[in-house]
This record gives sequence, structure tokens and C-alpha cells, in this order.
Amino acid sequence: MSAPSQKRYSAFAIVREAMRDHMGQVAVAFWLNAEDEAELICFRSVADHVEQFLRMASKADGLPVLG
Repeated sequence: MSAPSQKRYSAFAIVREAMRDHMGQVAVAFWLNAEDEAELICFRSVADHVEQFLRMASKADGLPVLG
């Protein structure tokens, strides 16, 4: 997830606001429900890919860190 790792959403995020971004080459949006809760929005055609990416990334030995 290239773009979100380069940003600190908490520094400018406003509850009940949407922010557009990319996960790799997939366009996504984050809808902030609360300070510690967000929904991820993406096209239905890539939803399975995004879910698989997030599941892999959440594992302790998930995605490799690129220097």
C-alpha cells in the first residue's frame, strides 16, 4: 500500500469525511466514521483483490517492506 504509508491521515483527517487514495494501482476511498474507525470503498471489480491484499498486509509476516 504505497500512498497511505506515506501519509499520516490522523494529521488532517476529519470525521465523516472521505479521502481518495491508491493502494498500489487500485483507486480507493476512505470514509472516516470516527477517529479510530474507517470504511474502505473501492470498485466492485477489485473488491476481492483489495480484501486479499488487506488480509495479507495485516499478518505479522505479511507484505514485504521495500526500502
